[in-house]
Amino acid sequence: MSESAEVTEEDYLRIHPKLTAKIRHFGIRADQVEELVQQTFLEAQRGLRAGHFKAESSLDTWVISIGKHLCLKHHRAQNAVKRKAPEVPIDLPSSDPSVPELALKSETPLPDRQAQDRELLAQVLRLLGAMPAFLREPLVLKARGHSYQQIARLLGIEPNLVSSRIYQARAELIRELPDTKTPPAR
Repeated sequence: MSESAEVTEEDYLRIHPKLTAKIRHFGIRADQVEELVQQTFLEAQRGLRAGHFKAESSLDTWVISIGKHLCLKHHRAQNAVKRKAPEVPIDLPSSDPSVPELALKSETPLPDRQAQDRELLAQVLRLLGAMPAFLREPLVLKARGHSYQQIARLLGIEPNLVSSRIYQARAELIRELPDTKTPPAR
């Protein structure tokens, strides 16, 4: 570390790639990584001036730990926003006319089969209603015809997280529904 209580350009250039990789590792959206990197360096600069760095570890480790704490704070703030966000209803039709409506289709529309389909649909809707919103919402949006990218944008999460949550939701439905032997599709 330099003798002054500041992050030098040399320190910045050395730490920046490691810090960026660490922040990405925390699952921060790509468009927010650089903002958190800059926030980290600002906090480090303030901490150095206030005498918080005691050289018990390297400057690099100390700055990266500040970045880690900012990532955790960022995730907590994002989760708070999600908890306050309105949930996607499962029983209302989509307002987008290009999105197909959910319907169970039978090969043979016999009255018995239609009754079974209605019963199965009611059971699926009950299970969806009991499912946590973070699993239900991506599944319902996918069923309404949205792409993983669209769902990710709507819910403010990464597309790979959308895929994972849809898989978990399908697996939970299959586990709870009678006579379902097929594994959930990705």
